[in-house]
Order: sequence, then C-alpha cells, then structure tokens
Amino acid sequence: MTDAILALGQAKAPLQQRLAEIAGALGRWRLYRWTLAEMSALSDRALADLGLHRSTLKRVAWIAAHET
Repeated sequence: MTDAILALGQAKAPLQQRLAEIAGALGRWRLYRWTLAEMSALSDRALADLGLHRSTLKRVAWIAAHET
C-alpha cells in the first residue's frame, strides 16, 4: 500500500514541474507585454534619448523578458 502512495507522489512530480514551467512562461509573456506597452507609450524623442528606435521595441521587450 505504501508503495502505491509513493508511486502516486512520484507521478505528481512531473505534473508539478510542468505547471512550474507554464507559470514561468506566463510570467515571461506578461513581462514582455508590459515592457512593450510601456516602451510603446514613449515618444520617438524619448526612445531616441534611450538609443532605441520604434522598430526595435519588440526585440528589446523580448530580451527583457527572457534574459532576466
């Protein structure tokens, strides 16, 4: 009986790992969307002051979300 309980506990581990991966991906997606929205709200002048161009915003937001 205890072996069956242990096996059930071990079967949950991959599920918990997968849920953690999904939560991490969701967090990165939310950070990407927030970063992109914040930078998109800046004027072209403010972006230029930061050394950015509007065409690079998606890439910069992706880097911010995935390399932190």
